[in-house]
Amino acid sequence: MLRLDDASLGKLDTFTVFFHTSRADVIRQRIIEATPKVFPQSWHMAAAERQQQQARQADTRLGRP
Repeated sequence: MLRLDDASLGKLDTFTVFFHTSRADVIRQRIIEATPKVFPQSWHMAAAERQQQQARQADTRLGRP
């Protein structure tokens, strides 16, 4: 479930009316068009940390130190 602030919800409603489509379709299209540059740096850092954690967990499962 996606939680939006009032400004984002208003913009989403504007898009749904203008493009005569559902909120889900508008969000899907925005995700498709997104590039790494549009996401905050903190998200990049969190993704990198998550990848490192997953690699460590995989190593542990395989018996690697």
